[in-house]
Amino acid sequence: MRVMVIAAFATLALAGPAAAIPPPPNGGAAATDCAAPVYAIDRLICEDPELSHLNAALAARLARPAAADAGLKPGHAEWYRSSRMCAAQPDAKACILKAYLKRLQRLGPITAALENPGGARD
Repeated sequence: MRVMVIAAFATLALAGPAAAIPPPPNGGAAATDCAAPVYAIDRLICEDPELSHLNAALAARLARPAAADAGLKPGHAEWYRSSRMCAAQPDAKACILKAYLKRLQRLGPITAALENPGGARD
């Protein structure tokens, strides 16, 4: 019995923390809810001014009607889950910062084009 317990712990240790702990669900939210952060990665995002700003920018981008029309929200749920795996990285802040910047860069041209199809500027 003792050998099985040791083997189970060894398997988890070799698989790494990302395999042992599933990413938190977001319940369909566009961004981390800083009014009630639950997970360590959420607290990191909410307590860091730069990450908090990016989190708010992402929520605003996804709240635009064009984001919903383009069907961006289903893909966003997958991004949210995968980005939360940054909690298992040695430098969680750098990882989540990179994830936010890449996501915003990806969404920027899509939502801008949908909201302004003719390319005219205000």
